[in-house]
Amino acid sequence: MFDERIVKVFHAARQDIEIFYHLTGRIPEPLFDTQVAAMVCGFGEAVSYENLATKLAGARIDKSSRFTDWAQRPLTQRQLTYALSDVTHLRPTYEKLRRRLEKSGRGEWLDEEMNVLLEPGTYRLDPVEAWRRFKIRGGSGRFLAVLQEVAAWRERTAQDKDMPRGRILRDEAILEIAAHHPLSVDDLARTRGLGKGLAEGRFGSEILEAVQRGLSLEEADLPKPPPRQDMPPGDPVLEHSDTIYLTVVDKDRNCCSLIQSLYYGFGSQHVAGNLGFALQNRGALFSLDAKHPNALVPHKRPFHTIIPAMVTKGDKPIFCFGVMGGDFQPQGHVQ
Repeated sequence: MFDERIVKVFHAARQDIEIFYHLTGRIPEPLFDTQVAAMVCGFGEAVSYENLATKLAGARIDKSSRFTDWAQRPLTQRQLTYALSDVTHLRPTYEKLRRRLEKSGRGEWLDEEMNVLLEPGTYRLDPVEAWRRFKIRGGSGRFLAVLQEVAAWRERTAQDKDMPRGRILRDEAILEIAAHHPLSVDDLARTRGLGKGLAEGRFGSEILEAVQRGLSLEEADLPKPPPRQDMPPGDPVLEHSDTIYLTVVDKDRNCCSLIQSLYYGFGSQHVAGNLGFALQNRGALFSLDAKHPNALVPHKRPFHTIIPAMVTKGDKPIFCFGVMGGDFQPQGHVQ
């Protein structure tokens, strides 16, 4: 495992590497995470091993044994087949991703992402710092305070019970709790992926206590968002994301709406001719996982697209407008 001549290939490696690190005090190197590489290659942020192996290795993986009793012995033939399929397709998947990275010139992008997995600090389990594991794009101090408290609760609970964090509470549920601040069992039960049974049990009461601790924190003590790592340091043009919106209606009622937005650091890197306008990158918010709720399929529009609108009186346009502000945009247009 620690032979540096051998590349260790994982899919979604963080939890596996965490086990190795706490058992041995070392991180296996060199390391290749197919999920991270797939993201860099444009397959979406958290593509599943099943979908990736299907697309790149032509595999058909029977997942029916995934949640069977793995403590029972002997294992069934179906369980053994599933366990083997969970690793045998990694090699061809790795080889095809490696070729794509070399062809696209994105090897350095992968190196930047992999540096997080190779950093020992990633696996030091201080519950108070557990919230920093989450990939967040902004958020208020109060959101971060609730996130910090609920993530710390999950970390302590996972350590006490020696269980994977996701078995205690999924990341998506924690982020939703941090965003909506449920104050009652009924509010908590409406959290996606959580369920009434958990909300009404011991875990539910402990989660609500964690929410209250986050809401009670003094303004001066609220956690600060992590520094943006996706912007080139010291570049005043890209120091902050911003949007410029220009609109005009001439005497003949011709309407022009121009929007240029740097929503966040990952850009399309394509510019329209010599005009200097960067093409939109909102497709980055979709997933290439066909089973994902936000799968990329026809007739879907990016949630964050800044859509210009037009106000008419009779059959004549009066003016056009656009609403900036991330999640507020769709609601803002309706209002």
